Amino acid sequence: RSRPAFSSSGYKTMPRVEQTSYLSPGVASSLKAPTLPSKPLHATSVLVGKEYIAAGQDGSCLHTMSVLQAYQAGLLKELDEGRRATKETA
Repeated sequence: RSRPAFSSSGYKTMPRVEQTSYLSPGVASSLKAPTLPSKPLHATSVLVGKEYIAAGQDGSCLHTMSVLQAYQAGLLKELDEGRRATKETA
């Protein structure tokens, strides 16, 4: 599933990292002097970089949510056990 901002730029999915030399074989690294990327290539690189950052942040958020849910479940279990203990002693 693609993101709206990414698809609004004309892309359907994120390109794979391995495709970079395929997309621009003329500027692939070699022994000759390095050259700066063209403006379209630079813009594409910026868009792809932002998409990979967003995907990484999504994964980080999902991990944080699962950790907090496990912590919340433990707290609720302790709260329930505490209520049972007070009902039994009363």
